[in-house]
Amino acid sequence: MNIRKRVNITFFICIITLCVVNFLLCFFTLHHVDHTRFAESAHAILSREVLGILKTFKYGNDSITFLEQTNELKDISGKIRTYHSQSSDSSFEYSKLNTFEKLIYNKFMQTIRSYDDYDLLFVITEDGHYLQAPEGERKFSALDLRERHWYKELVTSDKDWVITRSFKSLFDNMVICIAAKVRNDNGDLIGVIGINYILDDLVAELESKRIHNTGYLVVFDNEGKILIDGNKNQNKSINYEHPQSHLLKNVFARDDSSYSFQSSFIVSQDIPELGWKAAIIFDKDEVTEESMALMRYIAVACMLLFLTFFLLIRKLGNDIVRPIERLSKISDFYTSGHEITEEAIKRKLDRIFSSKFFGETSQLSRSIRILTEALYDRIRHAREESNAKSTFLAN
Repeated sequence: MNIRKRVNITFFICIITLCVVNFLLCFFTLHHVDHTRFAESAHAILSREVLGILKTFKYGNDSITFLEQTNELKDISGKIRTYHSQSSDSSFEYSKLNTFEKLIYNKFMQTIRSYDDYDLLFVITEDGHYLQAPEGERKFSALDLRERHWYKELVTSDKDWVITRSFKSLFDNMVICIAAKVRNDNGDLIGVIGINYILDDLVAELESKRIHNTGYLVVFDNEGKILIDGNKNQNKSINYEHPQSHLLKNVFARDDSSYSFQSSFIVSQDIPELGWKAAIIFDKDEVTEESMALMRYIAVACMLLFLTFFLLIRKLGNDIVRPIERLSKISDFYTSGHEITEEAIKRKLDRIFSSKFFGETSQLSRSIRILTEALYDRIRHAREESNAKSTFLAN
């Protein structure tokens, strides 16, 4: 391998190494910045959606808080009938209520009419007496809400209110129940008041949202039931047979606030007020979409920069190496064994030094030419002296 190739290859390796290192540094820096910025943006959006959910349910909580403070509710013990010991089913009808029950019923109906998403309001006392609004079919022979787990949880804990898991209501709506304690004027627990909140509108609204380009919202209750799923798999257990079930199980089980899993990027947040968990799931490619677009421009710029540097350094390498190559060619010319004439040496020098140089390489080329011409003069003088001696000896 001649010196020109070695110089060019060395410069080529240096340039491509520099370009690759710079490209990788840009890639990882932009990837990290993009990932962090995207996660922060997604968390802000998720927090806003969670606040919206809490605000929605706050209306229900405010309603039952208002009702439990009314004098009628505080004085309800022994004034409404019981149904749990009834042996046969019957309908719950307004016409069958006594005067006090109708008073409570009317207050409940006023509250229900104040908000479209209220499904049913009820109260149950510690001794099992029950009242609801509106009217409807109930299996009164099996009606003892004191046996429900949420009732037991509420009356045996320090909590003032609880939210149940979602279920189908008497009126065939998907609801959750917001239940709170009812106390008398002495602060003694006398029962529980509850309101069924219809989830259908909330679910439809949140499931229709697309966050950025590919993100969708998922909400689980504390048992892992899917309440909201922008991928339209709501109201199923996370153990259901579906291609996404593994992803949703992972989202429900993990405590990380943001992470990648398979081809998805997930941000999640617990909702301790409800015992729920919310998450937004994105396509992983969307997270780095902007940085990858920028990296394509950087890659093109690096290629152009590499080409520019390569051509410049190749030119510089040629300027450095060419005088050495010329000296080598001249040496080959003198040692080739051919007869050297002044005309031949002039043609050779004109051809070899036809290119123009600048700076030190120009000076080096001139020095090589002067050295070559001086060497030729010495050879010519030596030949003349040799011919003169030969002629003298011949005579």
